[in-house]
Amino acid sequence: MKKFLVMLAIIFAGNIFASNVHAEIKNYAGRGAALLDFTDEKPEYVETAKNVAKLRAIKKAFERAGFFILSFTSETLHGKTTDEYISAIVRDMATIEGEEIKKYYFNSEEYNRPGYIYEANLIAKIDTEKIAKYLQLDATEKQKLIERDKTAKKNFEEIDNDFENLRKTADKKTPAQIKTELEKIDSKISGQNKPVEQKNIPMIFSQPQKIGLFCFINLRDGIEILDESHKNEIPNPISFRANIPYGTKGVKQVNNGEDALYIHYDSKNHKYFFGGKEINDTFEARFVEGLIYKISTNSKITLYCIESGYDIPEDDQYTVYGKRADGKFVKYIDTIDIAKKYFGNEFGYWFEKITFKNDLIIIEYRRFSNNNFNNITERGEFRFKWDDAAQWFGIEKVTY
Repeated sequence: MKKFLVMLAIIFAGNIFASNVHAEIKNYAGRGAALLDFTDEKPEYVETAKNVAKLRAIKKAFERAGFFILSFTSETLHGKTTDEYISAIVRDMATIEGEEIKKYYFNSEEYNRPGYIYEANLIAKIDTEKIAKYLQLDATEKQKLIERDKTAKKNFEEIDNDFENLRKTADKKTPAQIKTELEKIDSKISGQNKPVEQKNIPMIFSQPQKIGLFCFINLRDGIEILDESHKNEIPNPISFRANIPYGTKGVKQVNNGEDALYIHYDSKNHKYFFGGKEINDTFEARFVEGLIYKISTNSKITLYCIESGYDIPEDDQYTVYGKRADGKFVKYIDTIDIAKKYFGNEFGYWFEKITFKNDLIIIEYRRFSNNNFNNITERGEFRFKWDDAAQWFGIEKVTY
């Protein structure tokens, strides 16, 4: 029987938060108001007042969210995260929802005319699971976020001060001058709301955990699938023993929890699939035997690595599946497809091992000629790094 001679080589660093931060959405309310009592209630002026009220509400909500992140990081990092970076984290990760604008009438004694108060109420949502991503960024990326936050704060202060100064001096200005001042404020608000360039937040990998084994070769009396409850029983080297009768059809859950992986089997027709509980959320297996590993990440994606060994020493094939935040399975990496793309139809290669190192997945390979495994013509590795914008892994081929 074939043996697996290479287990996953793992180097694990930097993932000190992924296991401690549980997914939770925190809501922080913000309220802000702006008075429009110094000019007519024209639609364009009303919009300016509403936007100023909204910016003031966002500031309040961000301040409250910052207190939470401050307490969280003080506990996990013992106060090593600076206040300015906490502010930058909040601004970058918060989403604003539930916006509501209310209008109140009042009689302005200051201007002896009817006035209106525009009050904005909203919620800043913080996904606690994402905090770990920001704590893993390098110093350069952190500084970019800090500078972006400083710019946004400066712009807000200018908008806030300009609006209040206009209120205080409006009685000394002509309608045309008031209009000009409001247009300047509108221009700054538009700049404040421009989308910023999205940065790539790295995906950090945990140490892979062996959770299962499969052998779809027709053994004496069936096939074999071992789940997470038998992970300590998997021998090394592996010897197979059937535990599912031949000719049967069914679904085997490999591990427990929300990130469960399922194997659909139809041993009579030799059809096997990896993925979700439903058959339309699976991928057909490309290996007849192998080990199954689970890799946690600091994002909402869980990875599964399928390792399949062959008779040739150190020759493995790998498939990496992922379960996304929406519950759907995808196939990110398949060394069979990689070999076709980079090596063509040649057979003179093998993949040696896979490593999950910080934010990189590395698969080492070697190429040889004349079917002589010792006549090595090329050695190198394929590097896979998560692209947050594309929501996929980029690939780089490096030769030694």
